[in-house]
Amino acid sequence: MFRLIIVLLFVVLTGAKAQTSIDFDARCKYLSKGNMLCDKNFYLLTVFEFYPEIKQLLGKDPALDSIYQAKTKLLSPTHELSANWPDSVFSVLQYSFEDSLKIDHALSTIYENSKLRLDSLIDYQLRPSGYYEVYTAGNNKLLFLRAWGQCIRGCNYIIGHYGFQNQLAAYYPDDAHIHYRARIKGLFDSLAIAGKSGQFYAPALSVSLGLLAINGCDEAVRHEPLNAGLNRAALKKIKTAAWRHYPYSAILLLGSGPDKDNIALSPVGRKRCDSAVVRYRKRLAPCIIASGGYVHPAGTKYCEAIEMKRYLMEQYGLPEEAIIVDPFARHTTTNIRNANRIIFHNGIPADKPVLVISSPSHITSITEAGHSFDIRNLRELGYLPYSDMEKISVSEARYVPSMLSLQSNPVDPLDP
Repeated sequence: MFRLIIVLLFVVLTGAKAQTSIDFDARCKYLSKGNMLCDKNFYLLTVFEFYPEIKQLLGKDPALDSIYQAKTKLLSPTHELSANWPDSVFSVLQYSFEDSLKIDHALSTIYENSKLRLDSLIDYQLRPSGYYEVYTAGNNKLLFLRAWGQCIRGCNYIIGHYGFQNQLAAYYPDDAHIHYRARIKGLFDSLAIAGKSGQFYAPALSVSLGLLAINGCDEAVRHEPLNAGLNRAALKKIKTAAWRHYPYSAILLLGSGPDKDNIALSPVGRKRCDSAVVRYRKRLAPCIIASGGYVHPAGTKYCEAIEMKRYLMEQYGLPEEAIIVDPFARHTTTNIRNANRIIFHNGIPADKPVLVISSPSHITSITEAGHSFDIRNLRELGYLPYSDMEKISVSEARYVPSMLSLQSNPVDPLDP
């Protein structure tokens, strides 16, 4: 009952539609200008690059141009440095509440005056992509404005988390205070030399992507394209699966990173792999989804999903075609969300439940514990990526995937 109340409350507050959405199209041809980190975090802005007539409308708007001019000046190599530079510059590069109001009003007016053009962009790119699935219950104008609002939140988060000196120290503890200004000045100089795009979102977007680059934060794209690489054999095999013979669509194996450096796979992770193999050999599902990124310890060179795949193949002789990897997830919430994305994007039956394998305490935490996992998902993702979550045994749970899992989240730029 409590879980039902949470779901109903979410639907009322957000207007989220049911899972039977017809907007998402797994055959969607995603647009890209060659920066997959931008595509994953800010797909709306990637799509703008393919609609020159819309870019022209955005570039001619006086209110948007005033924001662009003000923020572009901050990237000039001749910008006079204040005593607190560059922290003070980052504060202004972030979008203020006043900026947001001004941009929303301008975009709303542009939509009303160019509805046919923007509807084309939304109907043929934004809705089918799934990147804004949570917003698809609303009309096109509302989806457009919410998609932009997500870009604002993403840029502000990245600039705030990776730009300020006290934050950068977490990534460069040995040289942050010595080289901080040099790193940031080099970034600003390179952006200034690259030229001016004329688009109001360009300064904050360029700085956001630049900060991720100089911090070495490429985890979100490190193993792309997955379908042509690590998952090629498994996704090819899954197309021929006789689904009626399996009670589950997949076995979701949750990663557990080691606490110490130079350990590829923790004892807990190995034990979870052992449990997954037993279920796979019982033919409960045609594949295992090994999920977990570069998480523990901080700065590790080992990816949980890849190390689990290696262990399953070397220790048990499982064929590569039996294992799909999700090398991005950093939290239990995104383990489930990312597995669902694999299911929806690759035609795996989403009406079949997924079998989750983990440690007993972990399974308890996601299925019982006063529904705290529901609350955590709503807080971190904004929706529940599952329905009918239930515990089967001490180390197993099951759930049905939600299409809302397709929604992008640039506030988690290492795994949006």
